[in-house]
Amino acid sequence: MTSKKTITLLVMIFIIFTVFTVKSQAQEGLIQKQELANGTKVILKNDPGKEITSFTILLKLSVFDEEAYTPGIRAFLAELIESEIDSIKTENNTRWIELMGIFGESSVETDYISINVTCRSKDFPKTLDIVSKAIANPAANQDIYEKTKQKFIEDHKNINGTIDNIYSLFLTTFYRYHPYKLTNQYSLTAIERMDRKKVAEFAAKTFSSDRIVVAIAGSFDRDKAISTLTENFSAIARRNNTTTSIQWEPQGFEKQLFLSALSNKGWLIMGYSFPSYSSPDYPAMLLAKNIVGEGFNSRFWIELREKNGFAYELGAFAPPLEGPAHIMFYVILQPKNAMAARKIAFEIIEDIKKNGVTEKELAIAKEKFLGSYLLRREKASGFTHDIASSEAIGGAYSVDMNLKRKINDVSIDDIKKVANKYLTEPTIIIVRPPGLYINDTYL
Repeated sequence: MTSKKTITLLVMIFIIFTVFTVKSQAQEGLIQKQELANGTKVILKNDPGKEITSFTILLKLSVFDEEAYTPGIRAFLAELIESEIDSIKTENNTRWIELMGIFGESSVETDYISINVTCRSKDFPKTLDIVSKAIANPAANQDIYEKTKQKFIEDHKNINGTIDNIYSLFLTTFYRYHPYKLTNQYSLTAIERMDRKKVAEFAAKTFSSDRIVVAIAGSFDRDKAISTLTENFSAIARRNNTTTSIQWEPQGFEKQLFLSALSNKGWLIMGYSFPSYSSPDYPAMLLAKNIVGEGFNSRFWIELREKNGFAYELGAFAPPLEGPAHIMFYVILQPKNAMAARKIAFEIIEDIKKNGVTEKELAIAKEKFLGSYLLRREKASGFTHDIASSEAIGGAYSVDMNLKRKINDVSIDDIKKVANKYLTEPTIIIVRPPGLYINDTYL
């Protein structure tokens, strides 16, 4: 009798375990990854019944590729692709995108450019066809090319503001020899002189089928989507490009610049090394960034603004990068307070390196990050962009999927460890109006 009970119990445990395993596998199967014959990676999240479908087509086209051509050519290429997509009309001579209420935009980042589109699920097959054809042949039409070039030049003539110029200077100072220093630079004169043949040549030499990532989320026919991508990207050669290892001069000493600007405001910039996107240190440094200088609960905000009244505005910027990354803390303040603010900022960072952070600070930082993380991925468009970029610069889309868990696992010891590893030998830029400053007093 006892033996029968034991057997029955074991059978029940096995059934329960099997049900949960199947359910878990089914949930994991919601996201599928497939590599086409030409090397293009396709990530699919099919939600039958959804009325909206989003997709991201990402070209791993970085400043490394741009360096030998013209600074800004990637941004121009992205706008040219948008124009090609926008030019498609229906039988009634109405723009397809306008008629169908389709939302699309391009994103030009340091390591890639991406085209992000959201449409009604019933319009997805044709929309994917239009977008993928435009990407495969971005300089197909001479008239579209000329109109896009003129618009691009006009739009970018006066686009740089103070923060853009300071960021460009920071990148040049921080990296010096590495192509990442070109991230924020454009050569409008060179683009104005460039013809369609030159742009087509750039695309032919730099586009590679194995450096394309496509992410789709919503309700769609999987086989038809794969067929469309296979057909439209068949003309893009597989080049098996490898990233060249370039000496970027790791931080070995403090760099400090004092600059003059025709403004009644001052700027304090503090830049440090930051882990690359795929680094195991990345989650902890994201939280350290938050605790040091991002938001109302940050130490910079409390000490520089609330207690001393130095800062008009402050923040932190750390773009996810495949290669050697950076973080830039910035404080906008009265020019006379720049050196005093610099002293306090250094004291804050040194205190974290020596004494660490509190459990409360870490908990707040986690809540802030996880809130924004979940809200962004709640939208299919945010989800497809983030998993596509994760696949491209992190080596796998799962890096993004696991980020929430890794953030939750970060301890106060982890924060102290990464602070001591990365927050050393800063690049400092102080911008103030021209004149003589003695003991922080403008003469």
